[in-house]
Amino acid sequence: SDRDWSSDVCSSDLGRAVVVGIGINLKPEAYPADLRPIATSVAEASSYPGEKETILESLQRALSRWYAVLQEMDGPQRILETWVGRSSYAHDRTVDIINGEETFRGVTRGLESDGALRVETETEVKIVRAGDVMSVRDVTQ
Repeated sequence: SDRDWSSDVCSSDLGRAVVVGIGINLKPEAYPADLRPIATSVAEASSYPGEKETILESLQRALSRWYAVLQEMDGPQRILETWVGRSSYAHDRTVDIINGEETFRGVTRGLESDGALRVETETEVKIVRAGDVMSVRDVTQ
């Protein structure tokens, strides 16, 4: 769509704010069977039943810690470096990008300083700030 994503950022008396959605699968039943090769759940990854309240408290603590890092002088750079270090998508992953009417395939080549994803196509390096990023599975036999 031609949606202006900047409208999702708003200001309050406490400063700028944005609404973010996070999905966490607590049990394998939380996702369809056809996603089993690529999805997981808290129960599968930890052998822990995954109580919603405990997971939510842990998530809130982590978000608070990272928000504090964001406020530091070198915080944004530290966050980017940490994300890249933990991500399987930051480098050399073939992806399809869907952003409104534009769709293209490329290979991930890291992040911009603002967190945008760099994707190298056959003809150029595109900067992706919004859209759906989908991994392209290797279907060779």
